[in-house]
Amino acid sequence: MSTNAPTITPQPTFYGNYKKGEEPTNWMRNYQLSFPSSYSDAEKITQFELQCAAASPAEAWYATLTGADTATWSAFLTAFRKCWPPPIQVTLTVTQKKDRIRAIVLKEEEIGVMIEEDRGREWGHVKWAKTIARTAQGFNDTQCHLLDVILENTPEVLRDFLADNYSSWADFEADVAKISTSQLDRAKQQMATEKKLRSNVDKLQSQVTDNHSKTSNPVPSQQVQQGAYTPPAY
Repeated sequence: MSTNAPTITPQPTFYGNYKKGEEPTNWMRNYQLSFPSSYSDAEKITQFELQCAAASPAEAWYATLTGADTATWSAFLTAFRKCWPPPIQVTLTVTQKKDRIRAIVLKEEEIGVMIEEDRGREWGHVKWAKTIARTAQGFNDTQCHLLDVILENTPEVLRDFLADNYSSWADFEADVAKISTSQLDRAKQQMATEKKLRSNVDKLQSQVTDNHSKTSNPVPSQQVQQGAYTPPAY
């Protein structure tokens, strides 16, 4: 009776140079998830060597390991983390969180427009709402405390369809997603009409002001002042 040997799914080659977005701590976590629980410490360490890119910092580091470093998987991890320490988590202030939220800008021309992406197509305003929600949730804002900052920077054509308060970011996303393109088109048309009307009113008021100024301050005509005639003395 034969038994199938446990298999391991090869991970992306490890360089250990932090280039192209490589984060050693994340790489190691994925590596540990790739091999079966039946793997021995020696097998895990041997497999790691095969994952290192040739002539890379990772391969050079592996060559310097002592017998104590490779005696157990725990000792190996300790040596690994000494060379590639876990990233330090940065705690943002409320002001910094608000600044990052403000940086997620929704342009008016993206509202109601389908955007092509690698993962498919999505409405521009819906994509924006998802990005906002994911970012806020990443800040552990589960009660939408950052909503006021978002609404302040939301284009008017979309802002009019949103509520002033939401109990969750899921509700915020759903509210944005349910707005139809026809509603947005009508809102854009109405705003354009109102803008044109305001422009015409401003021009008319400017003309009235100019005319009033000319009427109130007429240009005086030249007048020749003549004095009384005095005959010459003889």
